[in-house]
Amino acid sequence: MRRQQHHLPLLHWSRNETRKLISYVNEFGENWEQVATLLGSRNALECERRYRRLIRKNNRRSHK
Repeated sequence: MRRQQHHLPLLHWSRNETRKLISYVNEFGENWEQVATLLGSRNALECERRYRRLIRKNNRRSHK
């Protein structure tokens, strides 16, 4: 079931969505509108927030 843009955001990211997000950012950079369009299930702000959280989480792990 596809959600419409005016509905509440999805709460949890699937592994597949996260994998695609990282792939699209690696390929197209931080063009969040384009990344969101390609992903199809999230908006630009959700993509940016998720990616930034992943980066912070990765940075914390690498400093331990």
